[in-house]
Amino acid sequence: MEVNNKTDKKYVQRGLSKYQLFGDDGMPNYAMNTTPLFEVFSVSVNTKRSDCDSCEIYGTIKATNGLGHVVYLYNRKHYDPELIKPNSAGYSRYLSLIGLKDGCVIIPHEYVTIEVDLRDRARNNAAIAIGNLSFNYKETFYSGHGAKDVVGQAGFVTIHYATFPYALTASVDVVFFSKNDDYDTIDYDPDEYSVDLADYDSSGYENSDDVADIYGTVAAHTDFPGSGSYGDNTTISSILLNKPHSQCVRVMSRNFIELSRCMVAVPASSNFPLKIHVDFKFNDGSRLVDGVLGFSSDDCSQIKKDIVGENGRIRVRVKWGDAYEQRYRGTDLKRNLNQVLTPGNEESKLEELVKRHFLMIHNPHQSLALDDFGIFVDLKDVEGTVFIEGHTRWVVHLSDSWYNKRICSLIRGNHGFVAAHYIVIYGGVQAKVKVLVKGNDNALNLPTKFYGTIVARYSNHEYSTNYDMKYYQSVLFEKGLDDLINYLEKDGSLPLSKSLVCVPQNSSLIVKVNLIIDGVGVDLLQDNLEFKTDGLMSSKAILGQNYSIYISAKWPEVN
Repeated sequence: MEVNNKTDKKYVQRGLSKYQLFGDDGMPNYAMNTTPLFEVFSVSVNTKRSDCDSCEIYGTIKATNGLGHVVYLYNRKHYDPELIKPNSAGYSRYLSLIGLKDGCVIIPHEYVTIEVDLRDRARNNAAIAIGNLSFNYKETFYSGHGAKDVVGQAGFVTIHYATFPYALTASVDVVFFSKNDDYDTIDYDPDEYSVDLADYDSSGYENSDDVADIYGTVAAHTDFPGSGSYGDNTTISSILLNKPHSQCVRVMSRNFIELSRCMVAVPASSNFPLKIHVDFKFNDGSRLVDGVLGFSSDDCSQIKKDIVGENGRIRVRVKWGDAYEQRYRGTDLKRNLNQVLTPGNEESKLEELVKRHFLMIHNPHQSLALDDFGIFVDLKDVEGTVFIEGHTRWVVHLSDSWYNKRICSLIRGNHGFVAAHYIVIYGGVQAKVKVLVKGNDNALNLPTKFYGTIVARYSNHEYSTNYDMKYYQSVLFEKGLDDLINYLEKDGSLPLSKSLVCVPQNSSLIVKVNLIIDGVGVDLLQDNLEFKTDGLMSSKAILGQNYSIYISAKWPEVN
């Protein structure tokens, strides 16, 4: 296992007491598997005519990323346009996006391109918006959010978006219960029911009172860094359903209300819950329900909550997940991270699962060969304001499909979080890296400063984004002008923060050097050096005018 930890946070080994596994409130603080995700919250329509009351919009909006994935966010034919009220307040100016269904989300790999082609059938097919938006993640980090316009001859659309570096997926569905349904769901424990009544066959219902024509809105919203700058929260709400009175849908009690989109990306680093706003009315204008439900990602798997009105109730179910299967298409990624703790498992059984190999990451010169393992986090800041404690566990015999894949496990605390980036390497070999510094004409006898970076990566692995390069490289040396070093080890080697790197057998070790040596003169030493995993020690040089460095990789015997 290779863990890239560039901070000074300490991972402390502790026993497997109930307090350490579950926290002092008795609730488990599991790590969450996260991936970077791109979220399109909403697309609002505006026309160049202030007197335009409505539009009949048709056309497409699609997103493409560097993996070749294509997600259609909007796809309406000329014969089936959507009635939109542009330039207005509320949800009526937004398109009913259809993407993000069936586990399909937008992964910001290398880039994301949004292609827009929207027209108004009511105005001789005038172009409301035609054009592209591009987001490049090769050089920038996954932290942007905002609104961008795509302009057409007759108007423009505004796309409201955000990129989350550590995101979960939330699958949402909505179930209708009529007032005549005698199933009491106000105070119930969802863990008591293995099957939800909404999964039952409702075809036998013949009572017309159990069928209703309804319309309304379902929208999902969560706070994230920067979200407070938006005066109108509807712009950064993911609209899952928006049916006006003219588009009432008929639904039977205990049946799902079909949403236009059912999945949203949620920042896992946020302690704020996912809020689902539900507002439904009957065809005659009477209120069914209107309210907001909060769903915390701390609650594992599926959660269901009800909003109860005088004339019925609506159940909202949220299932938390991740985007790893889509990121690594063609693989069956078995979920085992939290499966070792299931209802009925006693703590003694859990302890047997993980006590054999406990991961302690406090030595920068150590990699571990292991079977079952866990990462336990217990850290505080010196002022006592930040407290993060939690864990992630892997059972290796269930993890073969996860080998050599990049994983990020996030553990939240009260005022912060830990994101552990690592790779579970199958059949890896270890290289001990050494950087020997030599000066020409005894230049090292003079005061000398060293700063810059030396990082290690693998061949056959893509580093196509700023995120990959930031978190999935092993940093061997990183110093700036404000914390440079002016000494060498006794053997003349550069002091490294980490010297042992685990490399997949089918890859080579790549050492990328960008080092400045300032003494008798200033030398900038730059190169990418490749070392084969053949078990032989090798050394390669980077020569400068005043100084030279010799980098060696020693491959110890693999047990």
